[in-house]
Amino acid sequence: MANIRIKKVKIAEKVNKIIMTYERYVNDQYDEYTFNSSEMAAPEFYDSFKNLSEHATALCEFPAGFKDRVNVYGISFSYSGESDVMGATMSMKVNLEYSNTDLIINTPHKKSAPDGEEEFNETMYLSEQCVKALWAVEQEARKYIDGKRAQASLFNPDTAA
Repeated sequence: MANIRIKKVKIAEKVNKIIMTYERYVNDQYDEYTFNSSEMAAPEFYDSFKNLSEHATALCEFPAGFKDRVNVYGISFSYSGESDVMGATMSMKVNLEYSNTDLIINTPHKKSAPDGEEEFNETMYLSEQCVKALWAVEQEARKYIDGKRAQASLFNPDTAA
């Protein structure tokens, strides 16, 4: 059983915040924590989100060319069964060519694997590559919780020689 489970991760660009919900296993139960932070994450955090565009495009059954128009900004994770099988839904913005706004859409929720006696049907589960990309975001979220942030300047530019 994991000590921490990431439930939601969101990059809120308009307000320059990272919004996160996670659970920590304490005293034989999960306590839930939510925070909004204006501290920038490490570049790897943002890169892990960018790596989801292709997978979100595939999950929504968009043509392959849509990948460049998709920006994943949020993920909701779920955990089911005795072995806490991960499932996820991604929230994304799709750039529309003839509108003054983006289309906001969620991918279908899919699990990474069966969580019990279910028969395996490839179309009902996330691809192996998608699962790896989601775990990469989850790991970056854990690092953020642990305090890994964007590198701040070591010297005040006004006092640098």
